[in-house]
Amino acid sequence: MVRILRKPALLNLVLNDPEAWAGYVEKTHGLGDGLPVVAFEDLVPGGRMNLETVAFLEGGSLPTDLALLKALAGRFESCRYFEIGTWRGESVANVADVAARCVTLNLSRADLLERGLGEAYAGQHGVLSRPLEHVLHLEGDSMHFDFAGLKERFDLIFIDGNHHYEHVKHDTEQVFRHLVHDDSIVVWHDYAHSPERIRHEVLAAILDGLVAERHTRLYHASNTLCAVWMKGNFTTRPLVAWDTPGRCFEWFWKPGKRLPEVWLTTHFMNDRLDIRYLDRDAVDAGRWDALIQSSQAVNLYATSWYLDAAADHWESWSPGTIALECPWSGKEIRHSVLYQVCICNSWVFQRRICGSFPRAGVSEKNTQAVPFRNGFLQCIQPC
Repeated sequence: MVRILRKPALLNLVLNDPEAWAGYVEKTHGLGDGLPVVAFEDLVPGGRMNLETVAFLEGGSLPTDLALLKALAGRFESCRYFEIGTWRGESVANVADVAARCVTLNLSRADLLERGLGEAYAGQHGVLSRPLEHVLHLEGDSMHFDFAGLKERFDLIFIDGNHHYEHVKHDTEQVFRHLVHDDSIVVWHDYAHSPERIRHEVLAAILDGLVAERHTRLYHASNTLCAVWMKGNFTTRPLVAWDTPGRCFEWFWKPGKRLPEVWLTTHFMNDRLDIRYLDRDAVDAGRWDALIQSSQAVNLYATSWYLDAAADHWESWSPGTIALECPWSGKEIRHSVLYQVCICNSWVFQRRICGSFPRAGVSEKNTQAVPFRNGFLQCIQPC
C-alpha cells in the first residue's frame, strides 16, 4: 500500500490483474467461469471450410476463428461485413470470399507511427486485404469514429480493435447503437487467451457494453478465441479447463493464390476409428460421383464409371460420419494389396483427409493402421 501511495501508477497493475477482472465479472454478472460454450460444428455446419489466406504470424487469428467468421458470413445472402481492427487483413480477406460488401476500420499509418509502433508494424496493416476490390478500408480511432455517419446496418460485425476494457466497451456500445439489425451477428476476438482460458477484462467490457436483455444471446464458440452474439437455440455446456478433446481438426496445406490454403475438417474423436468398408456392390454410384465432383481436386479417375471400366475390382472405406470417401483399387493376391490402375496417370488415395488428391504418395507407414476386412492393408505396390 505504501508503494502505491508513493507511486499511484502502480494501482493500474492491481486493476488490470486477471483475478481482479474475474472477480468483477463473477460479482457483477455471475459469469466468472465465462460464457456458455457452443460447439464449433453447430456454428460451422458442413464439416469442412476452405481458408485461402492464413499467415500463421504474430497477432493473427486462429484458423478456427477465421473459419467461424467465414461460416457466419455464409449464413447471409449478399453478406455485409464490418470489422474494427484490420491488422494484416486476414479476417476480412477470408470473409470477402463469401461476402458482398466488406468494410474494415483501423488506425491510420500516421496514428500508428505517432504512437511509436514503428514503420515495419504500420506497414503490415491491410497488406492482405488492400488488393481486394470489394473491401473498403476506413481509417480512424474507434473511440472517436462517427459510426452513425456510416448510415448502414451490417449482417456480421467483428470487433477486434484495442482489447482494453474501455475500448471494448465503447466499441460494443457503438456497434449495437448504430450498426446492428434484428438478425445481425456480432463476434468479439480475443475474448479468450486460448480456447480454454477466458480473458475476463474483455468479457467484462462485453457484458457492460450490452444491456442485460442481450446477454442471453452471448456464447463462446468452442475451439476459438471468439465470443458470439446471435439468434438461435443452441446446446451449450460450461467451459472446462484441460478438457478432453471431443473433436479434432485436420488441415491440408497447398500453395494458395495469396498464401497457403488451409482445409479444415472436423472429426469427432469417437468416430475417428470407425472405418466403414464398402464393397463395390454396396457403393451408391450416384452419391459417390457427386462427392467426387464436390471435392477440392476433382479427379476423373475417381469416378465410379471410370473405375468400373479400368479396374478389375475396387472397394472403399470411409471414416465415421465424414461423407467424403477415399476410393482405391485392389486385387486379392494372397494378401490384400492396392495398385495403381495401369491406364491412369494418377490415382486417388488419401488416409483420413477428405477429398481426392492427384499423385498422392502412399506407403506402408501411412496405411498400416487402417483396418481392412479381417486384417490390415498389407502392402502397396505399383501396377
